[in-house]
Amino acid sequence: MGTKLLVFTRVALVLTGGAALAEKSVVNVGSRHLTAVSPADDSLGQYFLIDVVLPHEIDGSVELTDAYIELHMDLTTSIDSELLANMAKVEIYPLSGSASGEITMDDVGRVLRRRLVPVGSNRVVRLDILRYVQNIIANPEENNGLVVGSLRGSRNGHFTVRQGEIAAGVYAKITYVYR
Repeated sequence: MGTKLLVFTRVALVLTGGAALAEKSVVNVGSRHLTAVSPADDSLGQYFLIDVVLPHEIDGSVELTDAYIELHMDLTTSIDSELLANMAKVEIYPLSGSASGEITMDDVGRVLRRRLVPVGSNRVVRLDILRYVQNIIANPEENNGLVVGSLRGSRNGHFTVRQGEIAAGVYAKITYVYR
């Protein structure tokens, strides 16, 4: 008869100096705050304009430790996907000014995050926007929204953001983690 070893792990969170546990606030992004654009200018790929709405508790009095946007997407590619290891590039940029509809590369700031995402249906794409949110807390006038898509370099990705995967009528969610 073999010997069985049971291992129990206890994780303790020690709070010192009055440190608080992290809290989370989630904002659902519906059609009022997300616009899909297929530009006439074929030098840009398809993209989505997303308004960033800060919850009332996210202000200069909290320490923001994480912020990310999550979308459920169907991804295809205009190039033989085997040549790209079945991946499509998704990028997120801050808008440098207000835009409604088509933009140019002059309308976006430096890329916040670039990710390769497997081609397929209902892919969960999570993009870090912590630096952007920290900036708009300090400078609210710079909150012109975000652009998600495939804008620079190899623009091989074609995206459809799925509505209703997170909740009815929701296209994306933005999560803020703070203390």
